Parts: sequence; structure tokens; C-alpha cells
Amino acid sequence: MTLLKSFIVALSLAFSLGIMSTAAIAAGPPTAASTTKSINAVLAHTDEAIKAIDADAGPNEVRAHIKMALRECKEITGAEAMEKRRLKFSRLFKKARTEVKNGFAEQAREHLVEAKEKFESLKKYI
Repeated sequence: MTLLKSFIVALSLAFSLGIMSTAAIAAGPPTAASTTKSINAVLAHTDEAIKAIDADAGPNEVRAHIKMALRECKEITGAEAMEKRRLKFSRLFKKARTEVKNGFAEQAREHLVEAKEKFESLKKYI
């Protein structure tokens, strides 16, 4: 009886692990199209933040665009080289957000322009 219980527990465990790994495989790896879409979304939000700074919009509006760019930034996935650069480049958004918070819009604009250039360069890793 103990042998039968052990067999049933082992079988159910193996079956449940098989189901989980199948679900993970079904999600699949990120595609080049989804990565390109995410990069373009980051660039669009960066452009909007730059336009907001140029139009002397309030800091809350600029920070909202930076926040959305950071969210989209997290959706960029790919090779390890791309991941490292994405993490490094996202720091520019954090610096820009801090500059906006402290009232230094021009420095924030410089960080955003640099971030835009850097995220454009990520397209070559797709």
C-alpha cells in the first residue's frame, strides 16, 4: 500500500510539473516584432517627454511620460547583450526623472535625448 501511495504521489507530481512546463513553452520566447514594438513605444514616450519639456509643461506631465517609457522599457527582451544595455540605458530615464523632480528641466532633456539615441541603437541587436 505504501508503495502504491508513493507511486501515485510521484506520478501526480511529474504530471503537474509537465503541465507547468508546457504552459511556459506555450508563451514562447519574445519575437523580434514585439521587441521592436517595445523599443518604438519607449522612443515615442521619450519624444513626448522632450516635447513636454520644450513646451514648458508641468513636471508631472514630463514625469508621466518618463514613467511610461520606463514601463515600456521593461518589455524589451532579447539577447543578453541587449538586456545589459537596456538596463544601463534605463538609468538615463531615472536620472531625467530626478532632474525633473528637482526642477532642472534642461538637464533632464539632455538625459532624454541621450536615452533616445541609446535606445535607437538597441535595434541593431534584434
